[in-house]
Amino acid sequence: KPTTVAVNKTSTCIGSPVILTGGCTTGSLTWYTVSTGGVAIGTGNNFSHIPAVATTYYAACETSGCASSREATNNVTILPLPTVTISEAGITLCQGSSASLTATSNPNYSYAWSRSLPGFGDSFVAFGGTANTQIVSTSGVYKVVATDPNSCIASDTVSVRIRDFSFSGSLGAGDAQQTGRLNRFSNVSTCAAAKPYPGNYTSTGARYYDSYTVTNIRNIPVCATIGLITGCGTNFFSVVYQGSFNPTNLGQNYLADPGSSFAGPGFYEVNIPANGTIVLVIHELNPGQGCANYTVTVELPREAAGITVTPNTPVFPGAAVALQASTANTYAWSNGGNTKTVNIAAPATTSTYNVNLGYGNVGCSATASAPVQVKKTIIKSIISGNWENTSTWESGQIPELGVKAIIDANHTVTVTTPNAQAKEIEYRTNARIIFNALASLKLGL
Repeated sequence: KPTTVAVNKTSTCIGSPVILTGGCTTGSLTWYTVSTGGVAIGTGNNFSHIPAVATTYYAACETSGCASSREATNNVTILPLPTVTISEAGITLCQGSSASLTATSNPNYSYAWSRSLPGFGDSFVAFGGTANTQIVSTSGVYKVVATDPNSCIASDTVSVRIRDFSFSGSLGAGDAQQTGRLNRFSNVSTCAAAKPYPGNYTSTGARYYDSYTVTNIRNIPVCATIGLITGCGTNFFSVVYQGSFNPTNLGQNYLADPGSSFAGPGFYEVNIPANGTIVLVIHELNPGQGCANYTVTVELPREAAGITVTPNTPVFPGAAVALQASTANTYAWSNGGNTKTVNIAAPATTSTYNVNLGYGNVGCSATASAPVQVKKTIIKSIISGNWENTSTWESGQIPELGVKAIIDANHTVTVTTPNAQAKEIEYRTNARIIFNALASLKLGL
């Protein structure tokens, strides 16, 4: 009669397998539990099983019609999983903003964050720290994995949509139709790994579609992130084309697609050429199925908000000055202008000008400001020193043609170069100017 040796396994996490190991002097090893009523659940010296409840496993060997007695393991304990939930169900923000993701806090847990575009499978890439909070500023599906002291793990995900453009709609009667559709079982398009046209799944069948255009207003190529949210499961697909879309030739002007139909929120990327326009197409997967609702977002990288002042040095009051804002869709200047560049006459004193920059179609904006520095037309010495030193004069402004220079009482100003200039000079009590060899001072306009 064969004999059985079983190695004990005392605990496992909910949903994780318990690994049972045994052996026979002869014959094959068969595994049972009390709850199976004598029905075998598996065979082999190394057996993996996921218990639903705490239980005791038995092993027995059989050979030539003879069976050993059943050897019992210790009771297998089912350990609870950690509790982890990201407090936000989904975040939609304008570009330039950031989101603080917060998972359930427990001092006994360790945390690991990762990000994905499609949001499923092994597409998540680790990033960030190990705290229960994480600051993010790019679109994607974010996952946190919490591990407790028993090495049991649990996770939660949330989508973060950073966008300046958003389009919502439905697919059905009245929409335009395309012929056929692409294969949707391929890699997700990314800017780092643009893929070729994946080919047609079919070249027949009329499918409803909507299309939207987005233009890269910058003079450089940009990497745009497309976000997809649908209320119709996987009966939904998206493709990006460059310049125009031909509904009877789906490979013409193809740029990118998500590779599959996302059941939940998901993203893909596309490179848009400098000043280029893309056509974003949303279509039903199968003819006539339609789609009750969807939302598509576009994160289009902006130029950093700012104002360029020309000339960029201090100017005299009334001088012509050009203020040019960074690239945006709309402009609203504090002086009433609404174009990228506004021309002003320099004010009497240094003043700050502001512009509100508008982006996309959902009211996203940023502000920028810049001072227009104005020269004084009368400046006074504040210490004795060289004419050419900024420390000699108030406001650090060295006199030049068009500026009246006042040599204050008891100050001596030394001219050391042949390039000193001023409109005129006023001397206060005991004030004087002296010249080094070859130095000179030009007066007048």
